[in-house]
Amino acid sequence: MSKDLKKRNLTFLFLGVFFSVLSGIMVSFFIPFFLKEQGLSILEIGFLITLGLAFGTLVLSAGFGYLQRKIKIRTGLLLGGFFDFLASAFVFVFPTRLGALGANTFHILQKVFHGVSSDVALQHNTNTQNKRTIGSIHLLVETLAFAIGLILAVVLIKVADFRLSFIIFALFSIPAIIFYFNVKDDTRFKVRKGYKFPKIERRLKVFLLSRIIYEFALSASFALIITFLVTDLFGQGIEWIAFLFVILYVSISLTTYITRKLLDKINWIKTAIFGMFLLLLSAVIIIVSDSIYLVLVSMILEGIGAGIWLPSHNAQYWKMTKPALREKVSGFYGGTMGFVKSLGPLAGGWVAVTFGILGPFYMKAGLALLSIILYLYVLVKE
Repeated sequence: MSKDLKKRNLTFLFLGVFFSVLSGIMVSFFIPFFLKEQGLSILEIGFLITLGLAFGTLVLSAGFGYLQRKIKIRTGLLLGGFFDFLASAFVFVFPTRLGALGANTFHILQKVFHGVSSDVALQHNTNTQNKRTIGSIHLLVETLAFAIGLILAVVLIKVADFRLSFIIFALFSIPAIIFYFNVKDDTRFKVRKGYKFPKIERRLKVFLLSRIIYEFALSASFALIITFLVTDLFGQGIEWIAFLFVILYVSISLTTYITRKLLDKINWIKTAIFGMFLLLLSAVIIIVSDSIYLVLVSMILEGIGAGIWLPSHNAQYWKMTKPALREKVSGFYGGTMGFVKSLGPLAGGWVAVTFGILGPFYMKAGLALLSIILYLYVLVKE
């Protein structure tokens, strides 16, 4: 593939990513608020989100591997754009429990098809010399889409009907599909058959478990719980919900950019532990907060912590995993993490009902501490 063609592909890929992220804003962040406005309880909403994510994961488990062996990268991108449209449009057509169920089912399908396809396309169209530059541009594009999308969503919800906002955001997937169609990359996915989990050393198992545990804690205390925290505990509206998410993602992006620049100069496990400590501190601040402004401080710390922890964790993960095993380990690792994360909203809703709205953050703090202990075990055994 020529240099000019790779540059052209990346241009259309980034444009597609921008509109794809934009299109998913309503489903990613505002379904809990939408359902809360209809009178559903936190437990009911958590159940619907978990059921949708679990059903989407089941569909993927049944057919994604087979389909992935049959399609090209561009086809995967187009399918991601198609599921983008269905996710938001489904709520517009069925503005009820069925809409939320369908939206989350299509959303998880979109995340997998789009995530895998865009990642492979980035790698295939990037030279070794400019890999970090391209990675930084990709991160910037996503951050801009998140920030613009969250602000635009609040404006639309205020001036138009909430339900109408879903179909408007669904339409943003159309430019994404058009741009993806112009990515002239016919590379096919390389997927091996076989589902037997490979034998890996205990240190790696413990290391992977640390992230799975925290991802569960995060999904159990994210959009659903933050929505009820902001509205019920602090009496604020949707503007504050959007503002907190904007601050969170800007903090994550800026810190991730800096961390990636320093990866060659830092100890990855120690840095991951430091990042996880900040995530633990973020949960503690919410637990003791008596002001929405302390929640804002918590979101900033959460973003910084995640921006330090995740790149460091991923770098160490690739270092610890033998090249011959990476494909199978990644498949089982990703599948397990996806299943565990799908249980988070229901678990968070149940904990909130049983122990109060701050309950999920106590759980998050406890699991973050457990993750730190597991990281320390890996560090000692190094």
